[in-house]
Amino acid sequence: MASLHHIHIKAKDPSGSAAWWADMFGAAELPAYELRGAPFAPVEVGGVTLSISGAFPTDADRTAPPPTAPHYGLEHIGIIVADLDATLARFEEQGLPIHARREIAGFRIAFATDPDGLLLELMEPLG
Repeated sequence: MASLHHIHIKAKDPSGSAAWWADMFGAAELPAYELRGAPFAPVEVGGVTLSISGAFPTDADRTAPPPTAPHYGLEHIGIIVADLDATLARFEEQGLPIHARREIAGFRIAFATDPDGLLLELMEPLG
C-alpha cells in the first residue's frame, strides 16, 4: 500500500509562495529548512504537504520556467474550494491568469495559474 507523501514545487521565493498558499487556501505553514543549499518552505493543504523549495545551487543556472499546457508530466493540482467565485476574484485581484470555467462531474471548476506558474484546478462541489 502506497501513500502520497508530498508534492515538490520549485519557486523563486519559497517563503513568499508558502505565505501565498496559506493566505489563499488556509494551508498550514510548516517549519522551513535548508537541504543541500536550497531553502524549503513547506505547507500542508488538506493533508498533503507541498514541499516548496528554491533552486539547488547546482541547478540555479538551469532552472527553467514552467511549461505551457498541455504537456506531459504534472498537469495541474486540483483543489476543492467552498466558493469558486470568491476564490477567482482573489486571483483576479492579484492579476493571476484564469484559463477556463465550466461545470463538470458535479463541480463548478476553473483553471488558474498560481504566482509560480503552476496550473491549479479550482473545484466547487455543486449542490
